[in-house]
Amino acid sequence: MKNESQRILYLDLLRIISIMAVLMIHLEDSMIYSLPLGSLEWDISALVFSACRWAVPIFFMISGALFLRKDSEHSLKEIYSHNIFHLITAFIFWSLIYTLVETPESLYFFAQKWIRGPFHFWFIFSMISIYILIPILRSIANSKALDYYLLLGGIFTIFLPTCLENIGILLSDFYQNPVFNSLYTDYHKLEMYPVLGYSFYFILGYKLSVTEFRKSTSFAIKILLPIGLILTWLFSKYTSLQNGQVDERFFDYFTFNVFLQSIGIFESFRAMPLKKVSSECRKIIATISHSTFGVFLIHILIKEFIRIRLPFDGIPMFFKPFIYWPIVYFISLIISILLNKVTILRKTIV
Repeated sequence: MKNESQRILYLDLLRIISIMAVLMIHLEDSMIYSLPLGSLEWDISALVFSACRWAVPIFFMISGALFLRKDSEHSLKEIYSHNIFHLITAFIFWSLIYTLVETPESLYFFAQKWIRGPFHFWFIFSMISIYILIPILRSIANSKALDYYLLLGGIFTIFLPTCLENIGILLSDFYQNPVFNSLYTDYHKLEMYPVLGYSFYFILGYKLSVTEFRKSTSFAIKILLPIGLILTWLFSKYTSLQNGQVDERFFDYFTFNVFLQSIGIFESFRAMPLKKVSSECRKIIATISHSTFGVFLIHILIKEFIRIRLPFDGIPMFFKPFIYWPIVYFISLIISILLNKVTILRKTIV
């Protein structure tokens, strides 16, 4: 763990609240498919689900803010020998644990599940690809091309996909509309892969972390959080009711509405007045923040265990995520903190 003086407090706080939001996403995901579409319970669950969609982009933005800084101490050797190695060993170990818990029927399915990992481990693959690109992304971040890259990323990662697919669905039946269908097909022919994906959020996090906004501009960016939340909820509700089933396309991390949430909450934490936070409180926050990866790795195991051991029969299904959420989080956090106390485990599996 970094020394207390080297840590950036608002990023630690962002990391903590982001993992809590990820847990809620994984708890509410089943609710929006189980509750009656259009009911008050579904509306509330969809609203909570919408309110957490920024969590994944924020993790990439936090990493960008840390790894792309000019004073970053992360050398290429350290990135491979520490960060990427850590992700790989953690994946191998915990994917094995998840596979053993599921008890596959044959050796073939055992190997298949172990290699693929549980559903939420896609994040590990994405982070590895980002880490590999860090030398290139660093050169962009520290050059005059930074703003141009973000402009292209905003257009081709966020704006055009949202307009050509999602807005098209709002306006008409996308798959039967030849205009939107052709535009969407032609868009993919551009193959703007260098500015697509999570590298955009990675560099965006760095940009926001080093930019000092005027109070009026900062306030305007913060307002984007509730605006993005409302748009996410309204669009998702509308398309779901139109289709007669849950439609998650506006929950996607690269939609314009989720993008607004992400930059809004990042700036909200960056602009917090945290100078007077005591050193004791900073140490506690640092410990919890450092345990976040462990919580991410094991929380699905804990969630399933708690659901079996504590089914909470008699409690309406709608309320269960709000009961499970703190239980799963704190048990996962305690286990992660304990594992982090063992040096070899801290460097390999948590």
